[in-house]
Amino acid sequence: MVSKARMRALLRRAEHTGVVVIPQRVGPPVRFPKSALPEAFLHEMNRMHGEDGDLHPLHVAIANSINPELYAGTFLASSHQVVDQDGETIPGGIEDVSE
Repeated sequence: MVSKARMRALLRRAEHTGVVVIPQRVGPPVRFPKSALPEAFLHEMNRMHGEDGDLHPLHVAIANSINPELYAGTFLASSHQVVDQDGETIPGGIEDVSE
C-alpha cells in the first residue's frame, strides 16, 4: 500500500507534467492527461441531466483510489445532489429556467 506521503509526492509531481495520477488500492496508479478533466466533467454533467452512460473512467479511478477522501468535494466525488444553504437535499434539484 502506498503511504499518504508517497501519494502526495506523486500528485505534486503529476501537477508539473500535465498528467493526473490516481494511486489505486489494487494495481498500479491510473494516469490521465489533464485534458481528461473537462471531458470527465462534461460527461458527468450529461449523466446528471439524464443521459445514459457509465461513469467516466476518471470517476471510476477515484472511487478505486487508495484515498478517495482526497477528492471529496470535487465534482467527480460528488453524489450529484443539490443541497440548500442548510445542507438539506433539494429533492427535485434546481428548476431549469434556461429558456
